[in-house]
Amino acid sequence: MVCSELELGISEEHEGVLLLDYAEFAGHTPGTPLQDALGEVVLDIELTPNLARCFSILGVAREVAALYSAPLHTPDTSLPVANGAGHINDAVHLEIREPSLNPRFTLGLVQGVTVRPSPGWMQRRLRLIGQRPINNLVDVTNYVMFEIGQPTHAFDYDILVERAEGNTPHIITRLPTPGEHLTTLDGKVHPLEPHFLLVADEAGPLSFAGVMGGLESEVQDPTDHLLDATGIPVEGEALPHGKASARPQGTQNVLLEAAAWDNINVRKVLSSTKMHSEASARFSRGVHPALALQGLGRGLRLLLEVSGGTLVPGVLDEYPQPPDPVVVELPVTEVRRLLGFDIQQAEIVSILRRLGFAVVEDSGNLLVTVPAHRLDIGTGVIGQADLVEDIARVYGYNRIPDTQIRDMLPPQHSNPALEREEAARDLLVGAGLREVISYRLTTPEREARLVPSGQSDSWGLGHYITLANPIASDKTVMRQTLLAGLLEIAELNARFQTRQNLFEIGTVYLPAQNGPLPEEPRRLAILMMGQRQQPAWQRDLRQSQNMDFFDLKGVVEALLVGLQLPTEAVQIAATEHSSFHPGRVLSCVWLGRLLASLGRCTRWCGAPLAWAWT
Repeated sequence: MVCSELELGISEEHEGVLLLDYAEFAGHTPGTPLQDALGEVVLDIELTPNLARCFSILGVAREVAALYSAPLHTPDTSLPVANGAGHINDAVHLEIREPSLNPRFTLGLVQGVTVRPSPGWMQRRLRLIGQRPINNLVDVTNYVMFEIGQPTHAFDYDILVERAEGNTPHIITRLPTPGEHLTTLDGKVHPLEPHFLLVADEAGPLSFAGVMGGLESEVQDPTDHLLDATGIPVEGEALPHGKASARPQGTQNVLLEAAAWDNINVRKVLSSTKMHSEASARFSRGVHPALALQGLGRGLRLLLEVSGGTLVPGVLDEYPQPPDPVVVELPVTEVRRLLGFDIQQAEIVSILRRLGFAVVEDSGNLLVTVPAHRLDIGTGVIGQADLVEDIARVYGYNRIPDTQIRDMLPPQHSNPALEREEAARDLLVGAGLREVISYRLTTPEREARLVPSGQSDSWGLGHYITLANPIASDKTVMRQTLLAGLLEIAELNARFQTRQNLFEIGTVYLPAQNGPLPEEPRRLAILMMGQRQQPAWQRDLRQSQNMDFFDLKGVVEALLVGLQLPTEAVQIAATEHSSFHPGRVLSCVWLGRLLASLGRCTRWCGAPLAWAWT
């Protein structure tokens, strides 16, 4: 039967039929099941974001080997023997200007490569993991990333020489200068913000460090087209005018990069640019600098294998601040205490070594050296807890014996503040209100809508607690009032029904009065709007009246009585508030302390008439 790859379930490729390389399958006799000949098994594994170490085939293999006490087979990541002329120090210069953001940068140069389709085995493996093969140069960088977890990037060396006007290229990792921009490989032009770390040369930016390459210096296929963010050609989109030296034979000399980047800075760039890629997914979670040279070695070996060429002797390896190995002192007694059962020291050592940790036994203490791929292991007490967690999961949670508690539970102390909040919730729900929960993150502009322009601010808004790395542009600061979020919810719900009785209990974040930390008081806000009676088919709503001050007053009084606050001690007085209608504002004072402000909201954009208590 003649089949396409789609019909065989190998990939989504449906044009043409699957052709097998005779040399690759010469050892199989006709009639051999295709599954046996291909010999590939695909495991669909769901990874949580904290398992960055498993974002590669090798990472998953480490875990499986540890669980089944099986030997781990690792690919050859050593640097290949150079067979070319000259030395890389004469071909390219390297400079790291921000070592805190770029702890390591390595380069290798392969000359005389031929751009062509990758071998069948590489194309099949890439398709099985959801990657579309492009050409042998691009495929090698993707293959190394998925195989060992180290992203790499290939530059067209001849383009770098042209940009240097025939001189030796000078690769620099730096922050941008004002007014710079970069065109990425998908053809989009990005203005550069001050925190965007760049790989550049003396002529300008080349790529976003750890995120995406630039169009100008990308390796060239003789049939080059624009690529999207995943490296897939964009149909009908040829390279735009301006890409340097689009030679008909494609790239001939490749400068291969493998580097390490600060994961926090990569996240900031992703938050600003939204340029998510497979490489940025790994760098944003952390890739140890020690893996850079391994990725370079593996990439150079595959480049020589699938594209020919010769390796220029030497590699450039800038590693200005190598981190000290993480060593955790782990007492065996602490392992047993945290796990709650007696586990033998020999089994603890065996599990840790199977996971790749180096262990030195010192009587009842273990000195555990953390491998480079385990960036999630901390130091001190935190490191001990991390190691015990690894021991428990490999040992098997199902093997942990059940142990009944040997004593009575100690008396549990009550939490009066929490109990009062729960009582308030029950009272308000019983009065017909619905609780809402809004985001604690907002923007100053959203809360500024509470204060009309030209009027004094009754809230005292300002000096917000600002997030260093906000998750979204509309969530940059911590809120200082509940009313803004409550009114936004009512404004959205008003499209469907005007009658709304809402409340929210939550934390607000005010500037610090004493000490470095902000004040975090709990607040209650109530909003009532629309008709007094619930709509019903037998009721003429034209006769129904809108809720007014007395509806809200009744709810507040019921709340105070339910919380056993004497209403006779509450003083009600007219006042003014910037968020409420003039002449429609009351203050509630209890024992000389301002309890709340109650008023009529008419200034909120698009919101119907509403009464609020906050």
